[in-house]
Amino acid sequence: MITFRCVSAALVAVALAFVCGSSWRAAAEEIAPQLGSGASGEKPFLLGTKAYPIPKLELPKRGVTFLDPNFGTKITRVTDPSDGWGRGMRRHAYSPFSPLNADLSLIAEVGGAEWHLYDSKTCKMLRTAPGPWHDVRALRWDTYDPNVYYFVEKTALKKYDLKANEMSVVRDFKKDFPKMTWLFLPAYGDPSFDSRMWGFSIMGDNTGSRGLVIEDIVYDKKEDKIVGRLPINKRGAFPACVSPSGKLVVLKDTCYDVSFKNPRKIPPGRGHSDMGVDVNGRDVVVYKGDKTDYVMKCDLLTGKATKLIHVIHGADWRDLLKFGGPYGGQGTHISGNCYATPGWAVISRYGVRGKKDLWSSHAVYLVKLEDNPDLKNPKPYRVADGHSVWDPAKGKHYWAETHASIDYSGSQIFFASNWDDVKAEIEDYRVELPEGWYEKLMGEEEAREAREKTAKNFGVTVEKLLRRKP
Repeated sequence: MITFRCVSAALVAVALAFVCGSSWRAAAEEIAPQLGSGASGEKPFLLGTKAYPIPKLELPKRGVTFLDPNFGTKITRVTDPSDGWGRGMRRHAYSPFSPLNADLSLIAEVGGAEWHLYDSKTCKMLRTAPGPWHDVRALRWDTYDPNVYYFVEKTALKKYDLKANEMSVVRDFKKDFPKMTWLFLPAYGDPSFDSRMWGFSIMGDNTGSRGLVIEDIVYDKKEDKIVGRLPINKRGAFPACVSPSGKLVVLKDTCYDVSFKNPRKIPPGRGHSDMGVDVNGRDVVVYKGDKTDYVMKCDLLTGKATKLIHVIHGADWRDLLKFGGPYGGQGTHISGNCYATPGWAVISRYGVRGKKDLWSSHAVYLVKLEDNPDLKNPKPYRVADGHSVWDPAKGKHYWAETHASIDYSGSQIFFASNWDDVKAEIEDYRVELPEGWYEKLMGEEEAREAREKTAKNFGVTVEKLLRRKP
């Protein structure tokens, strides 16, 4: 019996083959069957590590949504040089925090001396937004109020209300630390899921983020008080990063309660990383192991580390040398912001384009944060090719690294790209994940349980976790 869903899958595959050319046809045979069992319409789920040639696509027009030829997800270019700003780039700041506000209406973009806010639907620039620009000083949107964001400036945590057009000081820490020179909110330092608990370094000189750290602290914004203090008095010390639940704080290779009590060791040798929540609703740090080259998760309460997927699963390092560049794709970045869809994190890769495209070289995908992954046959959820490359003659371009970032709701991923042209300016792109992807890939029961466990860990209801209540 031929079902409507199967017919739809076949029609979509045929239509895309016509529109996108032969590059789609090579993948359609595998993608089309998944439409019937996974997603619906034009949004398939492609799992696994099969390598698909990265299609040669013209630079997408800004604001015009198209289907990724290999993975079937909807992709839209957000920014454009005609916007009239940016020093060779217009993009989101970094992977550990999302550029999207609470009601998904605004996107914060950076690339010059000011932040710029874009309409999420039209991808049109609306206005500038005050606050220091940089990934280290990036604004953080409020979890529940779509008009509010926070940033650090000089010695203070500040708040800006777009609706009221008002700037206010949440707390100036100079009164607590008279000898401080500036307040350091690290690039990896997102606040807790509810924007309440914050980790900061109190800096004692102006030599930058590797300067003198007087103390690391945890600040409770709701109660307006410092709840944890750890004297450091050392140069180049690592800043404190608060866990999603707001109960824990990580400092280099040690995890503490937010009062900096009950220290417990976590694995050293972590590369790029982000906090997240696993399928059991527990606070974890997701990272690339520098010694193992596996994407790992570490339970912050127990210190137990779990391998999830090798960054080049199925390939050989020696083979990668043949395909161009030392690793055939570098710049592995991680984003675990999707607290409404707990148990997943985004991994993105970047590098040179070689003679052969490996599955992981320029991939944007989601990996499941589970306890017993199948390391021999991993099934990452593939969502896009980043189409961002470096020039082999000139080396890496840091801002061309895709730095893919998923939003709180788990519905959109943003990545930066020069779109296969090393001379092109860097623009921001959005991937829309298929509606219901979380329940489809997790299973209804497991998805419900993961959200319930996460809400319990966070001390809120599931409705509050999903932002269905303010």
